[in-house]
Amino acid sequence: MFRFPVGCSGCALLAIVALGCRAGAATSSNSGSGGTSSATGTAATTSTNTGSTGAFMNSSASSGSGMQTAEVFAHSSNTLYKLDPVTKAVATVAAFSGCGTSGVIDIALDKDSNLIATTFDGIYRVDRTSAVCQLIKNGAYPNSLSFIPAGTLDPNVEALVGYDFDQYERIDPTTGNITAVGAPWGNGLGSSGDIVSVKGGGSYLTVSGNNCGDCLAEVDPSGYLYTVEPDQCCAVRKVEPLAEALLSFKAWISGRKRFACASP
Repeated sequence: MFRFPVGCSGCALLAIVALGCRAGAATSSNSGSGGTSSATGTAATTSTNTGSTGAFMNSSASSGSGMQTAEVFAHSSNTLYKLDPVTKAVATVAAFSGCGTSGVIDIALDKDSNLIATTFDGIYRVDRTSAVCQLIKNGAYPNSLSFIPAGTLDPNVEALVGYDFDQYERIDPTTGNITAVGAPWGNGLGSSGDIVSVKGGGSYLTVSGNNCGDCLAEVDPSGYLYTVEPDQCCAVRKVEPLAEALLSFKAWISGRKRFACASP
């Protein structure tokens, strides 16, 4: 699904803060999320945990008991920051170390506070307490990155996803392998570097192209809207874009191919 615009048209968005949920106790039902990146701006990403210490892959960050608090991280191309969600104070964690030479372009944090970063030449695990990076795999990766909740794209686990221009992709956070999901939009719009997913709150992507400098669009995180809601898929992929394209015209003519008609 691609619904455009949700927010603004032609306005600059330097950062998106991905808001996680502040859980009470019992189980960890929150989800991680991704943020934005730019050479001069910062990105922000949020998760909730129980205050565990940092690790490259921290499988026990959510212990299932006690009050959970949100963690919010932001970044520039070379530095990791942490934002206090209550006081809004920003603290420098450290300069990225071992994340290649091209600079970090986006980060994503899962529900257990495992931090993943992409650069122009690879994907890395990042220790959120020291900003030390560990290479997962070299290669070209999306400039937008987010974890989406279990049951959205994968029935059992969170999925790490991103957009390579207009191609939706799933990334294995262990191996770095990329799997294309669905088909490209093919409408001239593509990711400008920001994606955020919030459990129960949808997924949003910043896009550029077609006279849009940096606009906000709602996207389908499952990638398969056409299989479950074909009418809605046609509405957001065909009807709404066509209506917008025709705003400057007084009239338009449409037709069908003869073989597509029930009778000549």
